[in-house]
Amino acid sequence: MQIFDADGNEVPQPPAPRMEELTHICEIGGQFDACSIYVEFQSPNLDRDLITKTVGLNPTKAWNAGEKRPHGNGRSGLMRVDDIGKWCLRVDSSNLPVNESIANIFATASQDVEAWRSISSAYVGRVALVGHASNWNREFNISVDNLSKFVERGLSLSIDAYFDGYEQTST
Repeated sequence: MQIFDADGNEVPQPPAPRMEELTHICEIGGQFDACSIYVEFQSPNLDRDLITKTVGLNPTKAWNAGEKRPHGNGRSGLMRVDDIGKWCLRVDSSNLPVNESIANIFATASQDVEAWRSISSAYVGRVALVGHASNWNREFNISVDNLSKFVERGLSLSIDAYFDGYEQTST
């Protein structure tokens, strides 16, 4: 890079320091360390089988209102019954960029946009992006093509970011 003064004269720059002379003080920017993408539908009158058939994807978990299901993560052995049904597909995006993972979900799903819209108008549909960061200033980049897929299908977008803290290293 060259730098010039107000008269157009090049301003000499000092030589770049050698790597071993630098001290690491922080990291700025970049993608989230781990991401999950959820496609979800919720409603008191949800029909999980109809959603599965319509969108052409198998859910990670799904239940209709009034059905017994595991409470929390299921480890307690307790069951619960909700007044609202939920259909949820979760995809972890650890090996691919978020944009590519989103595109893959919709590439494998039904391409019948009108069917998606009918499901989204009957039930509350959304795409949720959950990002985990071990450092600050992380971001999602969602392409216009992926955003248009959400809109065409009547899905809202929810973004949930978590700061998991700094990784401790021994010195």
